[in-house]
Amino acid sequence: MLNYFRPKTINECLDYICDDRVYIAGGTDLLVEMKNGHDLSKNTVIDLTHIPELSGVKRENDEIEIMACTTHDNVVLNKDINQCLRALSSACRSVGSPQIRNMGTIGGSVGTASPASDPMPALMLADGRVVLINKKGETREEGLEDFIVKPGVTTLKNDEMILSIKVKSLKEYKQSFFKIGRRKALAIARLNFAMAILKNDDETIKDIKIVIGAALPVTKRFYDIEKMLVGKKLTEDLIEQVSKEISEQVLAIAGPRKSSEYKIPVIKNVVNSMLKEMEV
Repeated sequence: MLNYFRPKTINECLDYICDDRVYIAGGTDLLVEMKNGHDLSKNTVIDLTHIPELSGVKRENDEIEIMACTTHDNVVLNKDINQCLRALSSACRSVGSPQIRNMGTIGGSVGTASPASDPMPALMLADGRVVLINKKGETREEGLEDFIVKPGVTTLKNDEMILSIKVKSLKEYKQSFFKIGRRKALAIARLNFAMAILKNDDETIKDIKIVIGAALPVTKRFYDIEKMLVGKKLTEDLIEQVSKEISEQVLAIAGPRKSSEYKIPVIKNVVNSMLKEMEV
C-alpha cells in the first residue's frame, strides 16, 4: 500500500525520510513515470509542495540560492535571476508548456538527472552547487558535475533530500542559452547550449564558460577550451577552431551513434553562431 505524507515544514519532512522514499514537488516527471507503469505501492511518497521554506530565491552579494521547490515560472519572473543569470531565465522559459513551467521545479530538474534538462546547462554555467540536507538536519554541498553521476542517477543518499541550488552571479557577463528540440513547442531538448563571456577593455577574453547538454549522458562544461580562450580575441579562425574542437570532443566521448550524423554538425554550427554573437 502506498504511504503518502504531506509535511508543512522541512523539519517535519525529515522525520518521514526513509530508504524507499520518493519525493514529489511539481510531479511533472513522476506522474509520467506512473503513467508508464512505475509502481509506487511499496514506496513512501513525500509531497514537498506545502513547505514554504522550500520555495523562493535568495541573493547575498554575488551568490544566489534557489530553493528546491521554486518553479521554473518563478525563476523566469525573479528580478535577481533576470539581472544576474539571464541564461537561466531563458532556459527555464524554454521548459515545456506554461502548465509545466508553473508546476515543475528546479530541484526536480536537478534531482531527476535528465541529460535533456533545460536548466542544467545554465546552472552549470554559474558554477551550480547542490545543497543537501539529511535526516539529522545536517547539510552538505556538492558541485553539479559531481552530483550527477549518469542519466537518472545522482549521489543523493537515502537519508537526504535536495534543499536548494546555489549559483554565482554572472551579472557582468554576456550570456546566451540555445535549445534545439524536435518541434518548436513542448519539446524535450535534443541539444541545449549555454555560454557566458566577460571581456577586458581591449576585447580580449577575461573569462568564458561553455556548457552543452543533451549531447552526452551528462551535461558537460568545456573547461579545457575555456582555459585556452582566456586572453585571446574571438577571431573568425579561433571561433572555427573552437567549434570544431568541441564537436570532436563530443563525438570522442559519446562515440559514433545513429544521431551523430545529425548532432555533431549541429553542435559545431550552433557553437560557431553563439561565439559570433559573443564577439559583438
